[in-house]
Amino acid sequence: MYEMRADSVPGQFETLWHVLARGQTAATLCGYRLPPERTVTALMSEGAAERYCVRCMTACRTSMENRALPAAEAGKEPAAG
Repeated sequence: MYEMRADSVPGQFETLWHVLARGQTAATLCGYRLPPERTVTALMSEGAAERYCVRCMTACRTSMENRALPAAEAGKEPAAG
């Protein structure tokens, strides 16, 4: 399972959600390093726009697809030859 963490976007009134790399506390799948335990609850409670990091989401989807592929192939019957 992956964990997501929000960060405020400098100079903009919005929150950007990143996917944390497995076993990491600050490194994201897109390569961005989040500040340690920074919270953005004030922005969220004030109605700031929320977005998801496209690079993080793409990397997460690719990882999940790669993990699902071997599991799906393991359930296939051998081809008749």
